[in-house]
Amino acid sequence: IVDVYEETATIDPINNKELIKKLFNRANIRTKDSQAGLITQRLIEQMGELDACRVFQITGVRKLIDSTALNSFVTRGNATRIIWDFDENTKQTSFERHKRLHIQQRTVPELTTEEVFDYLIEKNVFRVGLELECPNCGLKFWLGIKDATDEVRCEYCGFLFKLGLQLKHRGDWKFRRSGLFGKDNNQEGAIPVILALMQLMRRSDRRGNFVYSTALKLDSSDGINCETDLVVVHPSKEGADLVIGECKSNNFEITEEDVQNLTRVKQKVENSGSIKVY
Repeated sequence: IVDVYEETATIDPINNKELIKKLFNRANIRTKDSQAGLITQRLIEQMGELDACRVFQITGVRKLIDSTALNSFVTRGNATRIIWDFDENTKQTSFERHKRLHIQQRTVPELTTEEVFDYLIEKNVFRVGLELECPNCGLKFWLGIKDATDEVRCEYCGFLFKLGLQLKHRGDWKFRRSGLFGKDNNQEGAIPVILALMQLMRRSDRRGNFVYSTALKLDSSDGINCETDLVVVHPSKEGADLVIGECKSNNFEITEEDVQNLTRVKQKVENSGSIKVY
Protein backbone atom coordinates (compact mmCIF):
# COMPACT_ATOMS: atom_id res chain seq x y z
CA ILE A 1 0.00 0.00 0.00
CA VAL A 2 1.43 3.38 -1.05
CA ASP A 3 0.20 6.96 -0.99
CA VAL A 4 -1.20 8.24 -4.27
CA TYR A 5 1.65 10.71 -4.68
CA GLU A 6 4.38 8.07 -4.34
CA GLU A 7 6.06 6.72 -7.44
CA THR A 8 8.39 3.84 -8.17
CA ALA A 9 10.64 3.17 -11.11
CA THR A 10 12.74 0.23 -12.29
CA ILE A 11 16.01 1.09 -13.99
CA ASP A 12 17.90 -1.62 -15.87
CA PRO A 13 21.61 -0.72 -15.84
CA ILE A 14 22.27 -2.75 -18.97
CA ASN A 15 20.30 -3.67 -22.07
CA ASN A 16 18.65 -7.09 -21.65
CA LYS A 17 19.76 -8.38 -25.04
CA GLU A 18 23.34 -7.26 -24.41
CA LEU A 19 23.28 -9.11 -21.09
CA ILE A 20 22.16 -12.29 -22.84
CA LYS A 21 24.84 -11.91 -25.49
CA LYS A 22 27.50 -11.49 -22.78
CA LEU A 23 26.40 -14.74 -21.14
CA PHE A 24 26.92 -16.59 -24.41
CA ASN A 25 30.23 -14.79 -24.96
CA ARG A 26 31.48 -16.20 -21.63
CA ALA A 27 31.18 -19.62 -23.26
CA ASN A 28 32.97 -18.39 -26.42
CA ILE A 29 29.74 -18.49 -28.39
CA ARG A 30 29.23 -15.55 -30.74
CA THR A 31 25.72 -14.15 -31.11
CA LYS A 32 24.02 -12.17 -33.84
CA ASP A 33 20.45 -10.93 -34.27
CA SER A 34 18.59 -13.05 -36.81
CA GLN A 35 15.99 -11.80 -39.27
CA ALA A 36 13.33 -13.86 -37.52
CA GLY A 37 14.33 -12.41 -34.15
CA LEU A 38 14.18 -8.84 -35.39
CA ILE A 39 10.72 -9.41 -36.89
CA THR A 40 9.43 -11.00 -33.68
CA GLN A 41 10.75 -8.13 -31.57
CA ARG A 42 9.20 -5.58 -33.91
CA LEU A 43 5.82 -7.33 -33.73
CA ILE A 44 5.96 -7.22 -29.93
CA GLU A 45 6.74 -3.50 -30.09
CA GLN A 46 3.87 -3.00 -32.55
CA MET A 47 1.45 -4.59 -30.08
CA GLY A 48 2.87 -2.44 -27.27
CA GLU A 49 4.54 -5.03 -25.05
CA LEU A 50 4.80 -8.79 -24.66
CA ASP A 51 1.72 -9.02 -22.42
CA ALA A 52 -0.32 -7.10 -25.02
CA CYS A 53 0.17 -10.03 -27.42
CA ARG A 54 -2.28 -12.23 -25.50
CA VAL A 55 -4.81 -11.75 -28.32
CA PHE A 56 -2.73 -14.30 -30.28
CA GLN A 57 -3.81 -16.94 -27.76
CA ILE A 58 -7.18 -16.96 -29.52
CA THR A 59 -7.22 -19.80 -32.05
CA GLY A 60 -9.51 -17.89 -34.42
CA VAL A 61 -7.15 -14.90 -34.50
CA ARG A 62 -4.28 -17.10 -35.62
CA LYS A 63 -6.55 -18.70 -38.24
CA LEU A 64 -7.64 -15.26 -39.46
CA ILE A 65 -4.03 -14.14 -39.95
CA ASP A 66 -3.08 -17.40 -41.67
CA SER A 67 -6.17 -17.55 -43.90
CA THR A 68 -5.97 -13.96 -45.17
CA ALA A 69 -3.57 -14.32 -48.08
CA LEU A 70 -1.15 -11.62 -49.20
CA ASN A 71 -3.02 -8.71 -50.85
CA SER A 72 -6.41 -10.35 -50.25
CA PHE A 73 -9.25 -8.78 -48.29
CA VAL A 74 -11.73 -9.82 -45.63
CA THR A 75 -14.99 -8.22 -44.56
CA ARG A 76 -15.71 -7.50 -40.91
CA GLY A 77 -18.39 -10.19 -40.90
CA ASN A 78 -16.08 -12.85 -42.32
CA ALA A 79 -13.28 -11.79 -39.96
CA THR A 80 -15.43 -12.17 -36.85
CA ARG A 81 -16.76 -15.52 -38.10
CA ILE A 82 -13.22 -16.82 -38.47
CA ILE A 83 -12.35 -15.54 -34.99
CA TRP A 84 -15.48 -17.30 -33.65
CA ASP A 85 -14.02 -20.52 -35.17
CA PHE A 86 -17.10 -22.74 -35.31
CA ASP A 87 -16.47 -26.42 -36.09
CA GLU A 88 -19.30 -27.93 -38.17
CA ASN A 89 -18.30 -31.46 -37.13
CA THR A 90 -18.28 -30.94 -33.36
CA LYS A 91 -20.80 -28.05 -33.40
CA GLN A 92 -18.51 -26.18 -31.02
CA THR A 93 -16.50 -22.98 -31.18
CA SER A 94 -12.96 -22.53 -29.90
CA PHE A 95 -13.77 -18.92 -28.96
CA GLU A 96 -15.82 -20.06 -25.95
CA ARG A 97 -12.69 -20.79 -23.93
CA HIS A 98 -11.35 -17.29 -24.56
CA LYS A 99 -14.40 -15.29 -23.47
CA ARG A 100 -12.80 -14.39 -20.12
CA LEU A 101 -9.54 -13.32 -21.71
CA HIS A 102 -8.69 -9.65 -21.12
CA ILE A 103 -6.94 -8.02 -24.05
CA GLN A 104 -7.82 -4.49 -22.92
CA GLN A 105 -10.04 -2.76 -20.39
CA ARG A 106 -13.76 -3.48 -20.81
CA THR A 107 -16.98 -2.95 -18.88
CA VAL A 108 -18.64 -6.30 -19.68
CA PRO A 109 -17.52 -9.68 -18.29
CA GLU A 110 -17.08 -11.51 -21.60
CA LEU A 111 -14.94 -10.84 -24.64
CA THR A 112 -16.62 -10.60 -28.05
CA THR A 113 -15.31 -11.30 -31.55
CA GLU A 114 -16.12 -7.68 -32.50
CA GLU A 115 -13.88 -6.42 -29.68
CA VAL A 116 -11.10 -8.75 -30.79
CA PHE A 117 -11.23 -7.54 -34.39
CA ASP A 118 -11.35 -3.90 -33.27
CA TYR A 119 -8.23 -4.57 -31.20
CA LEU A 120 -6.44 -6.03 -34.23
CA ILE A 121 -7.33 -2.90 -36.22
CA GLU A 122 -6.18 -0.64 -33.38
CA LYS A 123 -2.83 -2.46 -33.28
CA ASN A 124 -2.47 -2.18 -37.09
CA VAL A 125 -2.60 -5.93 -37.65
CA PHE A 126 -5.38 -5.16 -40.17
CA ARG A 127 -6.14 -1.91 -41.97
CA VAL A 128 -9.30 -0.73 -43.61
CA GLY A 129 -9.84 0.19 -47.24
CA LEU A 130 -11.91 -0.46 -50.34
CA GLU A 131 -11.76 -2.96 -53.16
CA LEU A 132 -12.59 -0.96 -56.29
CA GLU A 133 -13.22 -1.99 -59.88
CA CYS A 134 -11.95 0.37 -62.55
CA PRO A 135 -14.80 1.27 -64.96
CA ASN A 136 -12.25 1.63 -67.78
CA CYS A 137 -10.05 -1.50 -67.64
CA GLY A 138 -12.25 -3.64 -65.38
CA LEU A 139 -9.44 -4.61 -63.01
CA LYS A 140 -9.91 -4.58 -59.24
CA PHE A 141 -7.45 -2.83 -56.94
CA TRP A 142 -7.08 -1.87 -53.28
CA LEU A 143 -7.54 1.65 -51.99
CA GLY A 144 -6.48 2.44 -48.43
CA ILE A 145 -8.79 4.68 -46.44
CA LYS A 146 -6.14 7.42 -46.24
CA ASP A 147 -6.17 7.64 -50.06
CA ALA A 148 -9.96 7.81 -50.40
CA THR A 149 -11.01 11.10 -52.08
CA ASP A 150 -13.91 12.17 -54.28
CA GLU A 151 -12.00 11.01 -57.36
CA VAL A 152 -9.52 8.13 -57.47
CA ARG A 153 -7.13 6.94 -60.14
CA CYS A 154 -6.86 3.32 -61.24
CA GLU A 155 -3.45 1.98 -60.28
CA TYR A 156 -3.30 -0.09 -63.47
CA CYS A 157 -4.51 2.13 -66.34
CA GLY A 158 -4.52 5.56 -64.67
CA PHE A 159 -8.22 6.21 -65.39
CA LEU A 160 -9.79 8.80 -63.06
CA PHE A 161 -13.31 8.05 -61.78
CA LYS A 162 -15.75 9.04 -59.04
CA LEU A 163 -15.37 7.03 -55.84
CA GLY A 164 -18.98 7.62 -54.77
CA LEU A 165 -20.31 5.62 -57.73
CA GLN A 166 -18.71 2.46 -56.28
CA LEU A 167 -20.01 2.87 -52.72
CA LYS A 168 -23.31 1.08 -52.29
CA HIS A 169 -23.49 0.18 -48.60
CA ARG A 170 -21.32 -0.02 -45.47
CA GLY A 171 -20.32 -3.57 -46.36
CA ASP A 172 -18.07 -2.16 -49.08
CA TRP A 173 -15.31 -1.66 -46.51
CA LYS A 174 -12.72 -4.42 -46.54
CA PHE A 175 -9.71 -5.22 -44.37
CA ARG A 176 -6.33 -6.68 -45.14
CA ARG A 177 -3.23 -7.52 -43.16
CA SER A 178 -0.92 -4.59 -42.49
CA GLY A 179 2.78 -3.96 -41.94
CA LEU A 180 4.80 -7.02 -41.00
CA PHE A 181 1.57 -9.02 -40.84
CA GLY A 182 1.04 -8.11 -44.49
CA LYS A 183 4.13 -10.01 -45.63
CA ASP A 184 3.80 -13.49 -47.11
CA ASN A 185 6.46 -15.01 -44.83
CA ASN A 186 4.38 -16.32 -41.90
CA GLN A 187 6.01 -13.49 -39.89
CA GLU A 188 9.09 -15.74 -39.75
CA GLY A 189 7.33 -17.91 -37.16
CA ALA A 190 6.99 -15.00 -34.72
CA ILE A 191 3.60 -15.88 -33.18
CA PRO A 192 4.61 -19.31 -31.72
CA VAL A 193 7.70 -17.65 -30.20
CA ILE A 194 5.60 -14.85 -28.69
CA LEU A 195 3.15 -17.35 -27.17
CA ALA A 196 6.02 -19.36 -25.66
CA LEU A 197 7.60 -16.22 -24.18
CA MET A 198 4.25 -15.24 -22.65
CA GLN A 199 3.94 -18.65 -20.99
CA LEU A 200 7.45 -18.36 -19.55
CA MET A 201 6.76 -14.82 -18.35
CA ARG A 202 3.61 -15.93 -16.50
CA ARG A 203 5.60 -18.63 -14.72
CA SER A 204 8.33 -16.19 -13.73
CA ASP A 205 8.36 -14.45 -10.35
CA ARG A 206 10.00 -11.43 -12.02
CA ARG A 207 7.29 -10.45 -14.50
CA GLY A 208 8.10 -6.76 -14.06
CA ASN A 209 11.69 -7.41 -15.12
CA PHE A 210 11.40 -10.38 -17.47
CA VAL A 211 14.73 -10.71 -19.28
CA TYR A 212 14.41 -12.31 -22.70
CA SER A 213 15.61 -12.18 -26.28
CA THR A 214 13.97 -13.23 -29.51
CA ALA A 215 15.84 -15.39 -32.03
CA LEU A 216 19.63 -15.25 -32.11
CA LYS A 217 22.18 -16.85 -34.41
CA LEU A 218 24.84 -18.74 -32.46
CA ASP A 219 28.25 -19.87 -33.65
CA SER A 220 31.61 -20.86 -32.18
CA SER A 221 35.04 -21.88 -33.33
CA ASP A 222 34.41 -25.52 -32.40
CA GLY A 223 31.55 -26.03 -34.85
CA ILE A 224 28.38 -24.63 -33.30
CA ASN A 225 26.31 -22.97 -36.01
CA CYS A 226 22.61 -22.77 -35.24
CA GLU A 227 19.80 -20.53 -34.11
CA THR A 228 17.68 -20.39 -30.98
CA ASP A 229 14.17 -18.97 -31.29
CA LEU A 230 14.11 -17.57 -27.78
CA VAL A 231 16.34 -16.99 -24.75
CA VAL A 232 15.18 -16.23 -21.21
CA VAL A 233 17.45 -15.40 -18.26
CA HIS A 234 16.43 -15.84 -14.64
CA PRO A 235 18.72 -15.12 -11.64
CA SER A 236 19.46 -18.07 -9.34
CA LYS A 237 21.44 -18.60 -6.15
CA GLU A 238 24.27 -20.18 -8.12
CA GLY A 239 24.34 -17.53 -10.86
CA ALA A 240 21.73 -17.64 -13.61
CA ASP A 241 19.25 -19.96 -15.24
CA LEU A 242 19.16 -19.75 -19.01
CA VAL A 243 16.29 -21.05 -21.14
CA ILE A 244 16.86 -21.67 -24.85
CA GLY A 245 14.44 -23.25 -27.27
CA GLU A 246 12.85 -23.79 -30.65
CA CYS A 247 9.23 -22.88 -31.39
CA LYS A 248 7.31 -24.07 -34.42
CA SER A 249 3.80 -23.60 -35.77
CA ASN A 250 1.56 -26.52 -36.76
CA ASN A 251 3.00 -26.50 -40.28
CA PHE A 252 6.55 -27.23 -39.12
CA GLU A 253 8.27 -29.55 -36.68
CA ILE A 254 11.35 -29.48 -34.48
CA THR A 255 13.95 -31.79 -35.99
CA GLU A 256 16.50 -34.03 -34.34
CA GLU A 257 19.20 -31.71 -35.68
CA ASP A 258 17.57 -28.79 -33.84
CA VAL A 259 17.66 -30.76 -30.59
CA GLN A 260 21.28 -31.79 -31.07
CA ASN A 261 22.38 -28.23 -31.87
CA LEU A 262 20.77 -26.73 -28.78
CA THR A 263 22.08 -29.59 -26.63
CA ARG A 264 25.62 -28.69 -27.72
CA VAL A 265 24.94 -25.04 -26.85
CA LYS A 266 23.58 -26.07 -23.44
CA GLN A 267 26.66 -28.14 -22.62
CA LYS A 268 29.07 -25.44 -23.74
CA VAL A 269 27.35 -22.69 -21.76
CA GLU A 270 27.09 -24.82 -18.61
CA ASN A 271 30.78 -25.69 -18.86
CA SER A 272 31.57 -21.96 -18.66
CA GLY A 273 30.32 -22.05 -15.04
CA SER A 274 27.57 -20.53 -12.84
CA ILE A 275 24.85 -20.99 -15.48
CA LYS A 276 22.22 -23.71 -15.66
CA VAL A 277 20.64 -24.13 -19.09
CA TYR A 278 17.19 -25.55 -19.81
